[in-house]
Amino acid sequence: MPMLKSSNYEPSSALLVGRVNVGKSTLFNRILNRYRALTSPEGGTTRDLNRALTTWRGKTFWIVDSGGFNRQVKDAVGQASQNHWQRAWQTAAVILLVVDGQTGLTPEDRELARQVRQGQAHCILVINKLDNPAKRAQAASLSLGFPDTVMVSAKTGSGVGDLLDLIVPHLDSAVEPEPNLKLAIMGQTNVGKSSLFNALLKSERSLVLPTPHTTRDRVHDYLEAEGITIELIDTAGLRRQHLRAPTAEKQSAQQSLSALKRVTMALVTIDGSVAPSWQDQHIGQLVVESRLSAIVLLTKADLVALTARAGIETRLARWLPMLAWAPTHWVSAVTGEGIAKLLPLVKQVGANWRRQLTGPEIESFWQYLKRHSTTRQLPLANFEQVNICPPMFKLVLRQKANPPRAIGDWTASQLRKKFDFAGSPLIVRLESSRQAK
Repeated sequence: MPMLKSSNYEPSSALLVGRVNVGKSTLFNRILNRYRALTSPEGGTTRDLNRALTTWRGKTFWIVDSGGFNRQVKDAVGQASQNHWQRAWQTAAVILLVVDGQTGLTPEDRELARQVRQGQAHCILVINKLDNPAKRAQAASLSLGFPDTVMVSAKTGSGVGDLLDLIVPHLDSAVEPEPNLKLAIMGQTNVGKSSLFNALLKSERSLVLPTPHTTRDRVHDYLEAEGITIELIDTAGLRRQHLRAPTAEKQSAQQSLSALKRVTMALVTIDGSVAPSWQDQHIGQLVVESRLSAIVLLTKADLVALTARAGIETRLARWLPMLAWAPTHWVSAVTGEGIAKLLPLVKQVGANWRRQLTGPEIESFWQYLKRHSTTRQLPLANFEQVNICPPMFKLVLRQKANPPRAIGDWTASQLRKKFDFAGSPLIVRLESSRQAK
């Protein structure tokens, strides 16, 4: 008897399944027409469920990549990955069973076909790696009794349009979220990024294991909270010497770094139960260079006594002076401590990053500069806000020489004292009158 649909059934979701190294991630990237999932000859490269929206013939839907099926897998990471996608196929509206057209059907392919038939999803057999007519002729007899079969080459894109034509009639159209904030969870390996990601989403979207570098792909999802939509990205942990690491970890690190270019906020995640490291400092500097808003999250709060936290925060402030403007917040994905208060903080920090001071506020601060003992002797000419995201100001002095940089730093510190810019970098650009326009 067919299984009833899961309560988490997603009528606009198509899930790629298959054994390891049949080209699921390459096909996922081809459907999206961009490099989103890691691909490697190494078996088991994909571990988490990787979701993305795509549109075909006017219909927007979710395409989901998954880890490879392997009956012989014994390690904890491989077993967790397979349990992950086995839960996912019960929620998808369409299952795309990808097989290798060059090797033919295997017992694992047939076992997978038996499993996915138990659900109510529409099943499509996708025969991949058919790069030329000879290979297509050889694979023509392959069948698993599914309603639809299609031959493709994820490498060249051949047949992918035919596949999409078969998918869309069986899916509802999804509404593409328009995020107000794009947020990346950054940090070293094993500091609790994926646990935090799952806690915020209230769902097991990312694998969580003690094994270092469990997360490889950048995992995306959307969260509605505090009246806004947040795009949430769980990134792979960054270790020192990642450029000398194995290929999969090296690609993961590059994905994590590239996430900084497409988000507006970073949650700099640090294990609060151990001393901060040079790598924490390096990640903090990367966030500063990207001019993102930021919150420093101290995780594993359940392992740290309340009486010890003030001392840890003081030590961390000395270790991360470049993020002195970022609020520090304790969380525990195990007990839930700090999770509910994190989202209002995220919203406030995001607002500070976009903050435009009003005319009266600018005028009030301008008068303050002209009165203050530090700046009243300077030949001040003008002060204005010239940008947001992050907030940027321009202070002009009537002099030919370039003003000392320290004046800009002092002005930024005074802006922080008078206005709420917590969590946002703040830039004060100095100009002499000869540069002013």
